[in-house]
Amino acid sequence: MIRSLHIFDLFALLRSSLSAMPNEAKPRSRITRNGADLGEIYWRGLWFSLLRKRQTWVGLEDKALRGLASIRSHSDSKTWEVDYLLSASADEEFQRELLEMHGISAGQAGAERIFLRISEASPLISSVQQAGFRRCFSEFLYRYDGDGTEEIPSKTYSLGWRSKRQGDEFGVFSLYNSIASQKVCRAVGSTFKEWSEAKDLLLKNGTKGQFVYEKGGRILGWLRLAEYEGDTHVDMLVDPASEEALEMVLTHIFRSKKGKTSILCLVPEFQEALCRLLLGRGFVEVARYVILVKQVTAKVRQASLAPAGV
Repeated sequence: MIRSLHIFDLFALLRSSLSAMPNEAKPRSRITRNGADLGEIYWRGLWFSLLRKRQTWVGLEDKALRGLASIRSHSDSKTWEVDYLLSASADEEFQRELLEMHGISAGQAGAERIFLRISEASPLISSVQQAGFRRCFSEFLYRYDGDGTEEIPSKTYSLGWRSKRQGDEFGVFSLYNSIASQKVCRAVGSTFKEWSEAKDLLLKNGTKGQFVYEKGGRILGWLRLAEYEGDTHVDMLVDPASEEALEMVLTHIFRSKKGKTSILCLVPEFQEALCRLLLGRGFVEVARYVILVKQVTAKVRQASLAPAGV
């Protein structure tokens, strides 16, 4: 049985076997966290559902809570993300039905796409794909624990990196389209609005600063710094043909390091040159993820007649 989260589910949720299960969904702000705070999920599920920004469903087997999936929206966006996915059941049909329910309810709320980041080693990938999610691209998570001083590039380049301004967003979109394959661009967002909504949702929260590398009026690099659970997290796009942008991005990354904290870089698979550069400068691959998306048929508003003005 699949149903929405109820106000009286708190104690059943805390006593359930889900408390020992990992959160298979990996939103950016909790990408290195395996467990899930069921109390937090409960309050988020109830409060944000009232604001129409979240939907949470639970699955029951023999009257016991055995599964939970929760999705969130970005403002009044038509783009949603699965940020909690837990299952204590090995039944793939049970897992599939849990996710399919979100597609139905999110469509009624006006959603057009639902994204999910999940580990490539997750046992739920098969069920996720059976529920209609299609693979977009893989991501690699690299970790650096050195002090960074010996890794700063020896070459000196012109300082083309600067703080990102509001008018730079379309330039970053153009950079993204020049790097990613057409298949990835269509899945994530073929228009500027779709891409922007997906990026903002998948990178929600924690941003400390954004920078761009500009040369000749073109943006050749984009860098986002964030802080999650004490560590510095980095997201970036760099034109592989620009040696300057590739080398100088490391300078910004290493200079952002604070004390003994770690640096974690999340890099999409279509940035092969960047992956090789990080591995050559002391970073170690610690995880692989896959971004999946489900296209949802949004509820169409019925046309109606209105009285003519006098």
